[in-house]
Amino acid sequence: MSTLKWVPVHVVPVLVVACLVSSLAAAQTEGSLTGAPDRGRYPESRYIIGYGAFESTGAVSADQALQSARDKARAEIASFFSVRIDSSFSSLVSHVSLTRGEASGAAESSNVQDITRTQTSEVLEGVEIVATWREGRTYNAMAVMDRVRVADGFLASIAQTDREIAELVAPAGRVDSPVGRLRAINRAMLLSVVRKVQARKAQLVGATVPDVRFSESALLQMFDDAMKAAPVEVRVRGDGCDEIRAALASGLSARGFRVPDRGEPAAMVVDVDWTAARQGVGPQGFEYATWTMTLSVSEAGDAGSGNGPATAVVNLLTASRSGREGHRTPEGAIRRCVLAAVAEIGSGRGLASQVAAGILSLPGGQ
Repeated sequence: MSTLKWVPVHVVPVLVVACLVSSLAAAQTEGSLTGAPDRGRYPESRYIIGYGAFESTGAVSADQALQSARDKARAEIASFFSVRIDSSFSSLVSHVSLTRGEASGAAESSNVQDITRTQTSEVLEGVEIVATWREGRTYNAMAVMDRVRVADGFLASIAQTDREIAELVAPAGRVDSPVGRLRAINRAMLLSVVRKVQARKAQLVGATVPDVRFSESALLQMFDDAMKAAPVEVRVRGDGCDEIRAALASGLSARGFRVPDRGEPAAMVVDVDWTAARQGVGPQGFEYATWTMTLSVSEAGDAGSGNGPATAVVNLLTASRSGREGHRTPEGAIRRCVLAAVAEIGSGRGLASQVAAGILSLPGGQ
């Protein structure tokens, strides 16, 4: 035998109002639908077309389902312009990755993607929802974008990128320092990859893209020349510093920088202050020691003079690392501190990578 559940009298008006509001909202959503699309009005030779569908359930209102369908239709058009960026896409990608301090993989392309994503979003502002309709509980949307308008947008973006590259490679009325030149060429290489992405997207909609003014091979040669003209002097102070200097010099060399022998003129100076101090006996009878490594990268004031060590005058980067190590002996604890510092220099996101990024990144970031 079922038991009847009575709803308090004061609750009934609230339920009635809620039902009326829900019905009214659904009716308003239904009234906003344009009906199934006339596909003949939007030939694929002229338009990029995207479709989206979303089902309205108890947890999803009709208005939410319709908005989700619209968003999916727009996303389908955006996916049309997807371009994979890796070392096979451009010979410049791995060189551009130096500014991020990363060695390979997707990280190489993240800087390029950040720029092209913004530029593509600006071009895709012209997406238009031209039809919305319902089939059962499923709401549908159709989005279109004029290919000619998209092509014009990408070509304008390419022209602007070409102007920026030309200014970086051959600045009118300006002579850069070795570091400034290196940064400018690195930035020009990044923009060259961006331009290649823009060109690929423009070609997807049938645009004729003008030839590049500076080829990838020409930019690579400029970059190599700039690297040779901007050697880095590494100076480390503190006990056990030889291994730390060797690790940092090796890390920078692996990233393409030239680290000359001590006493040679340099365009940049990396100063490292290294300390390790015994802490005494800790738990379980282990000896402990702490270490600190503070690093600064500066543009040298008398680079190329050959009159002794360079003088740091323009700070490019400051960074630090520290740690605590234990061993059975005090010497062993200090030794582990040295090894820990060396590991911090050479790791994927370590100090060598930070130094590379600090040297190559233009003021204001990339």
